[in-house]
Amino acid sequence: MSDIQILTEIKQRKSDALEEAIHKYSGYVMAVIERTLGTSANEQDKEEILFDVFVALWNNAEKLREDTNLKAWLGVVARNASIKLTRYLFPHDELEDNLLTTDDDIVISPAERKEQALLVHEALDTLEDTDKDLFLRHYFWQQSLSEISKQMNMGISAIKSRLFRGRQKLKTVLIKEDCNL
Repeated sequence: MSDIQILTEIKQRKSDALEEAIHKYSGYVMAVIERTLGTSANEQDKEEILFDVFVALWNNAEKLREDTNLKAWLGVVARNASIKLTRYLFPHDELEDNLLTTDDDIVISPAERKEQALLVHEALDTLEDTDKDLFLRHYFWQQSLSEISKQMNMGISAIKSRLFRGRQKLKTVLIKEDCNL
């Protein structure tokens, strides 16, 4: 069954079409989920996201055009749901605390720490999605370059270059914001 037929029949609320989509794309969707989450979630979480992606297809079929690239749409939904889970499992406050830890014995007030955390969070949001993902994986989740390389299907030298450019961009943004990190 073609993607156009699948979408048309799902819009007509034919459950067989949803089953066909699940059969056709569940492996791909799970690969996207696993690539995005890496080792940060368990199998139950991954299965739940997989289920949620196809529920989203069922619930949003009316909004999709017949010529929608179904595989790409499912991949985007899976990636976004995985990122949402990651944000739930690892709240930004933990990220900023990690990035703001210094070796100095300088005492920072809670208000200053919160302001710096906000600036770091905003600076991270200026990075491209891939660079932000690399940055979080390496500096926050402590993943090795070889781990990241396998999970994201990127060469280690490309990862090093993107991390370097990401650090430079963060430094520029934070200096511009007059942050004393």
